[in-house]
Amino acid sequence: MPRTYKPKAGARRYRSYTSEHLEKAVSEVVGGKVSLRAASNLYHIPLGTLSHKINKKHGRAPGRPQVFLEREEKSIVEHMKTLSQWGFPFDILDLRILTRTYLEKQGRVVAQFANNLPSKEWARNFLRRHKDELALRTCQYIKRSRASVSADEVKE
Repeated sequence: MPRTYKPKAGARRYRSYTSEHLEKAVSEVVGGKVSLRAASNLYHIPLGTLSHKINKKHGRAPGRPQVFLEREEKSIVEHMKTLSQWGFPFDILDLRILTRTYLEKQGRVVAQFANNLPSKEWARNFLRRHKDELALRTCQYIKRSRASVSADEVKE
């Protein structure tokens, strides 16, 4: 089961301001209209956050960066969709093995994957990121001869 973050009761809240307020506060401080402390009080943004934003510190998104670039993930999704159209649907294990094969062909070693094989949790998160294009379904085993019957043939 994948982990989901649940903050503890009474814990510190993160990011209680909007991106628009942050950008507006930074532009006013850089423009010299207000001081750093006044902008912090006016927009309810922590002083350290404003200072780091103005001095270009901590520019990356919070959390661990993704293993693959967006175009690499799209390529994996397209491969999975093509194979499922050909009659070979993927499950979570197939996705993990495909990813491992891709990494080996690239010559990359990802430290967070044991033996370069992604975890089940990574695969579930991958499917969640691409839920508009992919879905995990249980298959029904039917013979190819039954699967190739068209609607017109059934009506006849």
